[in-house]
Amino acid sequence: QVEQCGIDLKSAPKTHQRFRLCNTHIKAPVVVVDGVHSRFCQQCSRFHPVDEFNGTNRTCRMMLAKNRARQRSTTSGPGSG
Repeated sequence: QVEQCGIDLKSAPKTHQRFRLCNTHIKAPVVVVDGVHSRFCQQCSRFHPVDEFNGTNRTCRMMLAKNRARQRSTTSGPGSG
């Protein structure tokens, strides 16, 4: 998926093989995918444009918002007060 990455993934962890990504590109703050500066989201398991992340986070804002909403709903549910 990442341009100009020719790493052989045969000895890489299964997760890296599943996404066809080397360790360097999974953890890189910026990679070029289809001409777009992107970052791999560890929650979505997808590349998103860098501007969809806060600072150096490796989880996109959309997933952070979903996780926060889920946490709020579980903490404000029945029996929490």
